[in-house]
Amino acid sequence: MDSALERQINSASRSVEEARRLAYHDSARLGALVEQISVLADLRQKEGDFRKAESLYREALFRAQELRKQDPDLLTGIFSLLAHLYDRWGRMDKAAEFYEKALYISEDSGLADTEKVATIKNNLAMIFKQLRD
Repeated sequence: MDSALERQINSASRSVEEARRLAYHDSARLGALVEQISVLADLRQKEGDFRKAESLYREALFRAQELRKQDPDLLTGIFSLLAHLYDRWGRMDKAAEFYEKALYISEDSGLADTEKVATIKNNLAMIFKQLRD
């Protein structure tokens, strides 16, 4: 592995551990945890370790879903990140499934007219085009 990438992964891993500790004591810090997880998961994708990236995103999703008052924007973002991961991994069926979940949450919560949603719709259309659906 590239030593620069290895250093970035080690640093991001420490940041995630610290964010986990802080979020454990204060659920208001969950957004920061999800952000740190996202950074580490992206580095894991660059490393080619899609399984570790998937595990990190699923942790973020679990943490976001356990909040008493769920944040639709946060959930939309996590579903989109998982979809993007599956897209890069070549698992188009799973990518489409998670983009559709992101769309459902965003439309259900009144976030349908945002740039993020436009990007999700575009990505989903590209996947359907590849799947010839």
